[in-house]
Amino acid sequence: MSKLGILLLAYGSPRTTNREDIRSYLTHILQFYRRVTPTAKEVEELRERYLKTGGPRLVDQMLRLKSSLAEALANCYPGVLVEVGMRHSPPWIKDAVQRLVRANIRTLVAIPMAPFRSRFSTGAYKKALMDAISGLPSGESVAVRWSQPWAQSRPWLECWAELIRSTVQRHALTLESHDTVVLFTNHSLPVTVQAQGEPYVEEFHSVAETVASDVGARRYVIAYTSAGGGRIPWLGPELTKTLDELPSKGIRKVLVAPIGFLSAHLEVLWDIDQIGREHAHSLNLEFVRTPMPVESPMFLDVLLDMIHQALASARPSEGG
Repeated sequence: MSKLGILLLAYGSPRTTNREDIRSYLTHILQFYRRVTPTAKEVEELRERYLKTGGPRLVDQMLRLKSSLAEALANCYPGVLVEVGMRHSPPWIKDAVQRLVRANIRTLVAIPMAPFRSRFSTGAYKKALMDAISGLPSGESVAVRWSQPWAQSRPWLECWAELIRSTVQRHALTLESHDTVVLFTNHSLPVTVQAQGEPYVEEFHSVAETVASDVGARRYVIAYTSAGGGRIPWLGPELTKTLDELPSKGIRKVLVAPIGFLSAHLEVLWDIDQIGREHAHSLNLEFVRTPMPVESPMFLDVLLDMIHQALASARPSEGG
């Protein structure tokens, strides 16, 4: 009997701060994007960032989410199998697909753990999954139903609104105050995503506007973090430049909501919690960050809604 499979598609992470783990992870990323091998200095710099932020945690967090989601789905979908597949580290997407097919999964709901659509984010997950399926032995296949775009998920928007409200309460902030701003952040990408009409920037702006309205924020701004290197321009404004402009506008308190991420990636723990906070304090700004969606008790309901929506669709959906 055919069963339902769920595949959570994530970026990847080293499992430890061992230099070889870090080197292997960084090598896979740089070979994928630039066909180069990391230098010893680059490996050491990445390792130091992980050491200063408490060590890698993404893979373990995703595996815990896998178990919680499987338990939540068991009553509605007996025999459901949930897997995690990573693009740049084990457990690999191709291995997850093989495990699902061996378990007689013929219908698969794929959920890219990247909030905004572009060829670099959701598109890359879609390609990796389709490549894995096309590499299956002859006669083996699986029908894929993609989750709806995160920007269209009302439960996800409500999850973010609640994360902001709880942070406001915990730090005794007042979003109606003239001196307080909500700063929404997202991972920067090459500006070509906007020039070529990909929805990445539009979805980021739309979600920021919607969530700001939902929480009654008088003032909000946006910024990008984690821009890559090279000569190509990347999306901005960059986080520290946005912070630089706030004091002259009467802002004294900054609440950061990293809506471009679902969990506390290194880009959140380093670029925001370390670099961003240090820069804000140099400007005499109070700086606090929300928890991440995967840390919220509402997040399982977000995923369940996405799965139900995907299965209710009359045909396989697009992955972005």
